[in-house]
Amino acid sequence: MTYELLPTQRALLVWQADLRPDEQGDGPGSLRDHHAVGELVRTKSGGVSFRYFDDLEAARAQGFRGYLGLPIGRKVNEKIGFEELRRRLPPAERRDYGEIMQAFGLPADVDRNDHLTLLAYTGAPE
Repeated sequence: MTYELLPTQRALLVWQADLRPDEQGDGPGSLRDHHAVGELVRTKSGGVSFRYFDDLEAARAQGFRGYLGLPIGRKVNEKIGFEELRRRLPPAERRDYGEIMQAFGLPADVDRNDHLTLLAYTGAPE
């Protein structure tokens, strides 16, 4: 199945805590909490800004320490922050790039330069 892409203007950064036992006993055996920890926003100039949310207490209590190269609490240049996250996308020069995009349900001829939309649709795989 291939999706029709909608250009992304804002994407939440969601962090998953480590697996923990299912406390209710009626799940598949484990639970994983998810926390919105930041956002990427397309700017009026066409760039993308990055920021952590101010309230990270619940995520930090479960082990969130920030993304690699993007320490919490330090002023991060927004452009550099986005570039750090963009590195999670496969290089556009890969011969199998179209196949990788299709594995995410995206068209093989997806716009390789719309990094915010690609991060939003792929989930920024590590």
